[in-house]
Parts: sequence; C-alpha cells; structure tokens
Amino acid sequence: AGWWSTGAVFSKSEEDGFFYVKRLAKNGSALRAGVQVGSRLVDVAGEQVYRKTPSQLYNLVLGREGTSVSLGLQPPGTVPTAPVVRLTVARAFFDDSSVSAPPPPPVLAAPTPSPQTPPSPAKPTMPSQPHASPSHLPGGGGDDRVGVGITVKRDEDGLYVVREIAGGGSADQSGQVFAGDRVVEIDGRSMVRASTQDISRSILGQQGTWLSLLLKRKDN
Repeated sequence: AGWWSTGAVFSKSEEDGFFYVKRLAKNGSALRAGVQVGSRLVDVAGEQVYRKTPSQLYNLVLGREGTSVSLGLQPPGTVPTAPVVRLTVARAFFDDSSVSAPPPPPVLAAPTPSPQTPPSPAKPTMPSQPHASPSHLPGGGGDDRVGVGITVKRDEDGLYVVREIAGGGSADQSGQVFAGDRVVEIDGRSMVRASTQDISRSILGQQGTWLSLLLKRKDN
C-alpha cells in the first residue's frame, strides 16, 4: 500500500496564489490525459486550491493506486477568468528516470523559498529542505553535491524510510522530518520503487538550493 501520484509536478506562484503545472512525467497519466505544462490549476475534485499550501494540494492529489482524481485546469497563457477544462487523471506509479523537466514559463515560476518562511507541516508532509549538509545515501556521487542530512533505506513496500537524521543538518533544523518517515515524493517525483541511484540523484544538489519532500508518517 502507498500513496500514488498523477505524474504532474505543480509550482505555486506568489504573484497570484495559483498553482501551475511545472513539468510532467513522460509516462505519467497526467500527460496521457492531456494536461499541459504551464496550465493553471483551479481545483482538485471540485475543491478550490487557490491560496492553499503545497502540502494541502498534495494531500488532495495523492491517493491509492487505481483511483483517479479530477483536475480543473485553465490552458497556459489564459487569464484566471478563462473557462475551466476538467480532466480525469488516474493515480499510478511512474518511473522517476523518465520525468521530463522542461522549464516553466518565467512568469509562472514560483520564487525560491527562504529559510525564514518554511512550509507548514502536514500529514503527509512536504517540507522544503535546503541542500546544506552531507546525506548518507546509497549510490551517492563523489562530486561536490550535498544533501539534506538524512540516511534512508528501502523497505519491503518499495519506499525509502528515513533511518537517521544528522544533527544540525537542514532536515534536523526544519523540525519536520523524523526517523521512520517514508519518502513518497521528492520535488513532486514519485520515489516508490525508485532505484538507489534515482533517490540519490533526486536528493543531492548544489549547496544553497532547495528541494521538497513528501513524507508519509509511520502512524498515518
């Protein structure tokens, strides 16, 4: 059992408070359903997402394998009063190695979060973490990339579990990551059954950059 996504990654704009489709997995159900990069997300299953937090949005989008979710979208480049196109998208596993990441239109890109405004915790949680400390990850590269100060191990369900948190690391300082949390997504990309190289590549980055972790609590 686990949480499954649609293969769409959303980015929030602080200019207008809406979420926009930032990128799509090449083999994801969102792309097959006709979702376009740059589209404005108006609602999920009829619930308005205007001004919601990223954690609140992903709580609406994620669900069990085999279920589907209705997305209310406005085409790229349209105004907020444009007609809403409703697409039904299946929730399913998709391979992180096939994620297509075209850059979003500059006007729609969300600004980089600052350490003074961390996102609110939720279950599942999606805290943003700066790359600022070494991470103990299987298959990690030997270059100058750094992680967020966590050690992970894959469990029998194909999810990576946080085993240890480095004291003083960015994950520890956030207060939102705990030993036993299972990593569901990184920056909107599914980590279910991902290879060790995939999760290492997703977590490691240049110092000072940020990533978002979607975590599932042991008791949730």
